[in-house]
Amino acid sequence: MTHPILKSRLYTGLYYLFWLIISFGNYMANYKVFEAPLIVSIVDSLVFNLIYSFFGLAIWYSVRYSQMEKYETTTLILQHLAIVAITILSWLSLGYYSVKIIPYLQSDYMLLFDNSIVWKVINGLLYYALITLVYYVIIYYNHFKEKLIRESELKTSVQKAELNVLRSQINPHFLFNSLNSISALTIKEPSKAREMVSHLSDFLRYSIKEGENKMTLFEKEVDVISNYLAIEKVRFSERMNFVEDYDQNCLGAKLPNMILQPLVENSIKYGVAQNTGKSTISIQAGCFQGFLKVQIENNYDAETKLRKGTGIGLKNISQRMHLIYGRTDLMQISDKDGIFTVTLTFPQVHED
Repeated sequence: MTHPILKSRLYTGLYYLFWLIISFGNYMANYKVFEAPLIVSIVDSLVFNLIYSFFGLAIWYSVRYSQMEKYETTTLILQHLAIVAITILSWLSLGYYSVKIIPYLQSDYMLLFDNSIVWKVINGLLYYALITLVYYVIIYYNHFKEKLIRESELKTSVQKAELNVLRSQINPHFLFNSLNSISALTIKEPSKAREMVSHLSDFLRYSIKEGENKMTLFEKEVDVISNYLAIEKVRFSERMNFVEDYDQNCLGAKLPNMILQPLVENSIKYGVAQNTGKSTISIQAGCFQGFLKVQIENNYDAETKLRKGTGIGLKNISQRMHLIYGRTDLMQISDKDGIFTVTLTFPQVHED
């Protein structure tokens, strides 16, 4: 840890401004209380306070390497008593002989020094106590800042780990479904199976390339969805209809990477796959007041609908939204009259 006063010119200037003010107070005490001559009062005040200012800088190192958490209270008190005794004795000796060597001040100065020796000792003790207290406050403030930084870094690391876990729960789920679809088409329609493999390859290439990015452009997310739907279109053919309505001004908006694809996957799994008739998946997006709003909707046949799944996909998305934005009100779900709707709102905070 660098010296808190010497690390910048501003702090050094303020430090010596403090000693200049103290010097003026001591001069007034010498001149008014101890009735010393004007020149003697000024010289004594400047010399003694200048010397103590250097001692004050050196006290930092004794405080720095004798922190409270390292020693017992008794040991720490004894250390400081020894240091303050040596400091005051050295200070008085240096100050006395520094002023005494000035020839025409000797006679007047001896009287002032004798009269003010107790005053000087009291001042020396107060200076030491004040300087030491300030240094301890600085040390513990810096420790507090470092603790906050470490906690912030730990929180960020935990968030990244949680996000990676959530992604790992989503991607294998999609991969499993896709491979099952390819397997089903391999014998009956090998050309469609090859087409699905090609789309799956493109999709996985994007996942690997963009997987390290927490945020992405809405335009890229739209491309991912289109690629994914191309895979599923081979499987469901005319049974699946896709409708999209995007505000072109929103294509540059940001949102969490790979967050819409699981919703489209759910729409297919619980809508298209379980519907004997034609199903429609609708995606709408608009921008308003610093937010990107995306709505994904699909119809389903309530009579043929199978047992609901674990809901892990929706839970993961909700957790990701909370981890990234720190809010729990950005995801809305509606299930009414055979229409299942999920609405996501993404604040455009201009930060990744």
